[in-house]
Amino acid sequence: MFEVFEHTADLGIRVRAPSLEGLFKEAAEAMIQLMCRGPQLEDTTSAPTGATPSAQAASPPTEALRATPTELREVTIPAEDLPIPEPQPSPCETSSDNGSRIVLSPTWEDLLHDWLSTILYLFSVERLIPVDYQIQFDSMGLKARLKVRAYDPVRDGGEVEIKAVTYHGLRIEKEANEFTAQVIFDV
Repeated sequence: MFEVFEHTADLGIRVRAPSLEGLFKEAAEAMIQLMCRGPQLEDTTSAPTGATPSAQAASPPTEALRATPTELREVTIPAEDLPIPEPQPSPCETSSDNGSRIVLSPTWEDLLHDWLSTILYLFSVERLIPVDYQIQFDSMGLKARLKVRAYDPVRDGGEVEIKAVTYHGLRIEKEANEFTAQVIFDV
């Protein structure tokens, strides 16, 4: 699940998932959906309590975006000594405002930034849309196998041009059994 929010001349998302692999997948799917379908979304009633009036809840990518893949891509994003937060709690720090919220190491934020930048490159330069993700983490970083297909502007649309994934406001946290991330895109 993801939520879209406005940020000055930029656009942001908040993503939730039960695992880090799911979080990275949801973030990539949300970015692709924004670029193809824009921030207009079907269900605005499920926005979390406290969300700004302009925030909108988003549905998963449409079936058109999940069309049959034509190619397989391997992606490796290195991260030295990546602290894996499960099952070890040591690479996380408990925030001072709430003992149940855990802020992950900044290495995870760098990895999410680099992951989304890679997906943005695939879309913007190579004109490919990932339709299936197999993501794994180890102490050396992220390894993913992506099934991709060609972008078709007639079928897929093209509502938002994302220029870059920013570090501004980028964060990943774990609260209870759910990971959350916030990412702001330069549009």
